[in-house]
Amino acid sequence: MTSTPQPHQYEGEAFINNAVYGRKYFERLFGLEALVKGKNQVLHMADPVGHHSQMPQLTKKLGFKYYKFERPWEVYDHKGVPLEFYWEGLDGTRVLCSRTIYSNFHRVGRLLGGHGSVHTDYGEASKRLKELLEELAKHSKTGFILLMDGSDWGLPSLGLLEFVRRWNQEEEIMLTVGTLTDYFRDLEKVKDIPVVRGTLDTMGWVAMYGRRSEVLHVITEATNNLLTAEKAAFIAHLLGKPYPEEDIESLWTSLSLMEFHDNLYQFDEDYREEMKTLKEIKVRAEEITEESLRWVAGRVSMRGDGIPIMVFNPLSWRRRDIVEVDLKFEDTVEAFSVVDFNGKPQPYQILEAEMDGATYKRAKILVATDAPPLGYKALYVVPSKPPRFETTLRFSKGIFENRFYRIKLDDGKIVSVYDKVNGREIVAPSRYSANEILCEKGDVRLLVAKFDRVYGSDVERVELVEEGPVRMRLRIKCQTAGNPVEQYVTLYDDVPRIDFETVIDCKVKEARFRTVFPLNFSRGRLYCDFPFGAEEREPNDEPLVGMERSYGWEGSSGVTHALSWCEVENGDYGVALLNIGDNGYRYEDNNLSLILHLSSEPEKLEHYRVCRLREMAGLGRYVFRYSLYPHVGGWRDGEVCRRSFEYRHPLVGIQASRGRGGLPQEKTFLHIEPSNLILTSLKIEDGEANIRFYDAHGKPVVAEIETGFTLRNPRKTDFLGNVIQKIDVEEFRRVKVKPHEIVNLRMEIEPVC
Repeated sequence: MTSTPQPHQYEGEAFINNAVYGRKYFERLFGLEALVKGKNQVLHMADPVGHHSQMPQLTKKLGFKYYKFERPWEVYDHKGVPLEFYWEGLDGTRVLCSRTIYSNFHRVGRLLGGHGSVHTDYGEASKRLKELLEELAKHSKTGFILLMDGSDWGLPSLGLLEFVRRWNQEEEIMLTVGTLTDYFRDLEKVKDIPVVRGTLDTMGWVAMYGRRSEVLHVITEATNNLLTAEKAAFIAHLLGKPYPEEDIESLWTSLSLMEFHDNLYQFDEDYREEMKTLKEIKVRAEEITEESLRWVAGRVSMRGDGIPIMVFNPLSWRRRDIVEVDLKFEDTVEAFSVVDFNGKPQPYQILEAEMDGATYKRAKILVATDAPPLGYKALYVVPSKPPRFETTLRFSKGIFENRFYRIKLDDGKIVSVYDKVNGREIVAPSRYSANEILCEKGDVRLLVAKFDRVYGSDVERVELVEEGPVRMRLRIKCQTAGNPVEQYVTLYDDVPRIDFETVIDCKVKEARFRTVFPLNFSRGRLYCDFPFGAEEREPNDEPLVGMERSYGWEGSSGVTHALSWCEVENGDYGVALLNIGDNGYRYEDNNLSLILHLSSEPEKLEHYRVCRLREMAGLGRYVFRYSLYPHVGGWRDGEVCRRSFEYRHPLVGIQASRGRGGLPQEKTFLHIEPSNLILTSLKIEDGEANIRFYDAHGKPVVAEIETGFTLRNPRKTDFLGNVIQKIDVEEFRRVKVKPHEIVNLRMEIEPVC
């Protein structure tokens, strides 16, 4: 790995690229090609939490045989998880694991020199080792104990080799010094190693959710921008533009270095540099996308009148959505329409405009349109009379609605969300309103927290801030325990989501902020996603032991993690809460919360291991985006995975030059069905096309793949490009996919034109 990220916290593609480009990075940096590729077979996730059930498959397809991790060890002890076991993942993949605590030899090694002293006390060291072995044996099913010297805060012991030599002369239990790979190769010879199945840690680090929220937001946005840039650059490459493989690899490597799990241990200067780098990655990815789309547009036969627009869909299914486009007018235009290449009017509204008298110089518009699977579509801005569009968006007397939902506000608080299509009330009567921002105060330390006081919000004003045929937005201004809060609630005429944007001006130290939705279920079941998968969770049944779960202090119960969505459902109806970069949820008594932000007392943080974190104490203005998606049936029926990807990967629109090429005005380059298959990556890697998708629903299917390009020599590979199965072109177009399988396809491609 380039760094050691929390496996549950970042996009699956970010985790894969962290490992793939990290391998290349260290090979170049240290010349360790033979060591990295051959001898190290252990994915060592020292210190992170959130070990989800797709990690065995990820481990194997990243070229590792074994998995080493630790946290949260007290939870595993409580649950009876052995120290050594085979871990069976969601798809049935098994990897041999050890969860021995890193630097567990420290209590012995500190007596062997190298920890501020060169003095060696063999007698006391051997006594402590015997105590340690006796303690570890309680949780071992194999009697094959791993001791780790010199990791994390534990320094290497200078007298280790001499200690081992003397121990082996005097004791019956033999010690061997070696690498982690050496240990696992010996361990796998042991018979009857137990098997553990499923996600190992469903809560993560409870006190960390909301901390440094702005960093996770930018990392998520930069990741999504990079994934879109890869796809746009791939299409441009098909049309003759050199693929920026080195540039993209450099961006992924830089991003991976920002994804380290313990990024609290920084100085203020480090934090500022980190944010600067992340924003540069995000902007550069946007530039690659725009450069690529302009190249593509130049090869499209743009024959319509007016200003041409290219709309790009980075997802592998057809969708109807909204897209923002910046326009610059060269001719005199007093009013205009937006039409597709067949002349059909597209609903739009003007968000911003720069005028020269009565004529437009510049404008930002929001257009509702449909777009083909992973491809482009041409639209045109043409002079016309001011257009009028029918819309179902309304706001009057505390009722905010569209064709899908009716939202009722009482004294500015959302007390009802009614699904008009399915005749279902979503919000239950409660002490809290829907999307109410709660402020929990307590004792916030670096790694643990306690919240024993909860404050609701007091609404000051509600106002309509945006009105049009495509989108309507309300702004609710309120105060939460002395912290000014602005909430924006958005409805669309044609998109069945309710989007929220919350701005918190945090002025209070040692506080956690979360939004709450009291849901109208009598017996709701909770489902959460994670990279390349989803599962049912019961967070209130989890043992609240250990530092990672704040020792069971107030505010720890019911917390769980989700990558991009969490859903409550009862079999015939579900409500999903989507997020962008906020991974902590809490579910208690049908109240579903998304943890937004955490503030700290700087002096408390600095006292712990000399961390200077004044700029990261969480005071100031922070912006959060999330969305509510109600639907009939369970999360599979409602295609929640697809809706979440649409929320995170919006359509891209640019004003294009008038291309005179031979390509049609709408084209698909990659289409994958059925709907349980989710494309996560399309790029050029090592000079070949690389396609990656996964089964989100856990059922065997045949992937029906259509491409807008000619391909040769397709293969199923692991994530490093090693061949798993050779297939022909017809087999490529109908690939068999196992339940929960992450499919990686490599192939040679021919230019389109």
